[in-house]
Amino acid sequence: MSIIAVRYAQALFECASEQEKLDEVEQDLAALQNIVSTSKDFNTFLDNSLIPLKAVTVVFRALSEKLLFCPLTLNFLDLVAHQKRLKNLSDIIKRFRDLLRAQSNRVDVHISSAMPLGTNQLKSLTSLLKSKLKKEIVIHEKRDKEAIGGIVIQIGEYVVDSTIRTQLHKLQKAMRA
Repeated sequence: MSIIAVRYAQALFECASEQEKLDEVEQDLAALQNIVSTSKDFNTFLDNSLIPLKAVTVVFRALSEKLLFCPLTLNFLDLVAHQKRLKNLSDIIKRFRDLLRAQSNRVDVHISSAMPLGTNQLKSLTSLLKSKLKKEIVIHEKRDKEAIGGIVIQIGEYVVDSTIRTQLHKLQKAMRA
């Protein structure tokens, strides 16, 4: 993550905190991140520094009206556009959310498995992680049919991969050596 993203996210976090708008800004940024992660056209728009600032402002105002962004979010997006930092927007959002989770003592845990985990398994895993990390756990679960079996747990940059696919790859590698 670039130092630019860290600085912009920190500045937005401090402003939102001072104005008691952290939750509103976080919701706005979540909606914006959803657009960034699902729209190839919007990413092309963000990466294109040749688009006039006025056009960028019009797009952000339209988004703001449609998604009901708070004024702080819109002002921040205008600032990012004026400073020609739109290509850093996704990283800024990620860093802002990291800061928010750290302040609220929450941690995101990404779980990937071939089959959906049962309610008891999720409760057990959440309980174990909560006791180890001493933080509130927010589980994000997804399916990976290629895993064959097992589970991948990712907390920040830390990854535990106990899938059968990975074990087979390790075995295959060992047999080649």
